[in-house]
Amino acid sequence: MLSVLSSLFSPLHNPKHFNPSIKRGFMYSRFYEGLPETGVIPVKKYPGIFEAIRQHPELKKYPIYNVPAGVGTEDLELVHTAAYVDDLLNMDMTPALQMSEIMLNYDILEYFLYGTMGTIQAVEMALASGGTFMNLAGGYHHAFRDHAEGFCFVNDVAIAIERVIKKQPRKVLVIDLDLHQGNGIVHHFQGREDVFVFNLHQADNYPVKQVGHLDIGLMSGTSGEEYLRELERGLAIVKAQFTPELVVYVAGVDPFMEDRLGGFLLTKEDMKKREQLVRQAVDGWAVPCAIVLAGGYANKLSDLIELHVQTAEVMMT
Repeated sequence: MLSVLSSLFSPLHNPKHFNPSIKRGFMYSRFYEGLPETGVIPVKKYPGIFEAIRQHPELKKYPIYNVPAGVGTEDLELVHTAAYVDDLLNMDMTPALQMSEIMLNYDILEYFLYGTMGTIQAVEMALASGGTFMNLAGGYHHAFRDHAEGFCFVNDVAIAIERVIKKQPRKVLVIDLDLHQGNGIVHHFQGREDVFVFNLHQADNYPVKQVGHLDIGLMSGTSGEEYLRELERGLAIVKAQFTPELVVYVAGVDPFMEDRLGGFLLTKEDMKKREQLVRQAVDGWAVPCAIVLAGGYANKLSDLIELHVQTAEVMMT
């Protein structure tokens, strides 16, 4: 009875009731909160961002859609090999799974399956409405076709893109501004003409880099001024080479100067200007946009939540 009452008063909207006239919205699942504490991944940021958005004077106006199920085998195999998917779903710790920097268990598996479905929902709602939708998780951009890597077991961005392209051919731009190159996404879409991947990352940091459509690597100690200048340059190159029908923005906030795993020196104001440049580009193309959180390891949880919410503020209001 208690669970029934809880569902009746849930702040989450049912995605089955999505109306394409709605142009903004978020994806969330209670499974995002189930990720065990690892000491590095700031798992408390997910419920923190969720609550901050619910109380935000502008963002609270937009619906937060529940993610009712995890991604299934058919969608996983759009990107990953059948053998890898079988190992993953059975939690068989083969060498391919052991390449991740976190151990797999049931809670972590559910987190990745639901987080990936959240990205799929964000992409599909953006396309259906022509608007901007944000998954309050996702951005698992290091996962490869046949192995895990970094903190990533499933490549949600690649899966969501392949799923919508399978339904209808279209041109998709990935703007990946996580401090760490999205090597799994880059590798998956190498040589593709329908998907363009733009990365701006720290060159002297993890991971081993892949060669993509456009990669700009900057060194540790890069200032906000230089970073923003290079971002402007990169976006201009993209505009000259590619005209997207959908943008997927991997909005990692680890370029922030107080990030534990990064070496850039961007202030919060620099990060805001970063989002403004991306928003300007998306508005210029007049295309749907889906956003995923990706990385962020700031020393203070409050800073991390503020930065992710700032992304939503700039991109969605």
